[in-house]
Amino acid sequence: MKHTSRAVETLSGLLAVNKPVGWTSHDVVKKVRAILSLDKVGHLGTLDPIASGVLPLCLGKATRVAQYLQEWDKEYAVTLKLGVSTDTQDATGTVVLERPLSGLTEEKIRKAFESYSGEILQIPPMYSAKKVGGVPLYRLARRGKTVEREPRRVTIYRIAVESIDLPYVQFTASCSKGTYMRTICHDVGEALGVGGHLYGLVRTRSGIFVLEDAMTLDDLKKQAEEGRIAEGLTPISTALSTFGLLRLNARGLAKARRRLMVFAEDLTESPVEAGRMSVFRLMAPDGTLVGIARSVPDVGGYRVERLLS
Repeated sequence: MKHTSRAVETLSGLLAVNKPVGWTSHDVVKKVRAILSLDKVGHLGTLDPIASGVLPLCLGKATRVAQYLQEWDKEYAVTLKLGVSTDTQDATGTVVLERPLSGLTEEKIRKAFESYSGEILQIPPMYSAKKVGGVPLYRLARRGKTVEREPRRVTIYRIAVESIDLPYVQFTASCSKGTYMRTICHDVGEALGVGGHLYGLVRTRSGIFVLEDAMTLDDLKKQAEEGRIAEGLTPISTALSTFGLLRLNARGLAKARRRLMVFAEDLTESPVEAGRMSVFRLMAPDGTLVGIARSVPDVGGYRVERLLS
């Protein structure tokens, strides 16, 4: 049985789709909106058309916290092709230079990857959704323009070469949001003196979702036709559990409701940290999730950014 319009309106939570190669992330969002007859659908982090894999989606009220969930770390399985450079840094672009692979050894290749572990500065590629002056870089690139881009600080938590079968190198990486795998492919190729580009990409994890959890669009359509979408959704509270926790006392709750800064004296206990995240859930004395705050180290407090109840 299909969802009634009233049931669809109440859909709220998250699910992960296995994005097909060739689709934009927005293509997937549009398709899911059509399948579910639901306007409030958004994705958590763009996957390029060349890529496949985990694309988490927010449905209904979950879209209110999408901007925070986009801060989730990601994991990828990547195929690098050495010896060929393209204008987009991936296989969809125009070849701009080809170089021989003579002299390349497995040892040299593995050593080149060692520079891309830990915190690094990365220049966003021209063909990317990053905006400069309010305009996406890819639009400027399509007009033949190249503009100065500020390097961004990103973190590679783990990077490992899995196999080498020249000209192809398979590697996996775990990284912070906003890390461009194709730029790593380009930079490794340049470091080796032969050039290179991203040949294939699969996102294997985004936050709490792994590839095995991600359903195909056909599976989603079948579940919708059977009226089983709601039972497969991940609750907002589960998704937000990846963030830290601030347990408010009565005074803290009153301040949070007025969007005032919250400090240690407004809590019933010490903050529960969540690794590298600066985002925290705000919990009322009765255990209700009331909002989201972000730490402000300079003043030793927490800025209330979103009220949820």
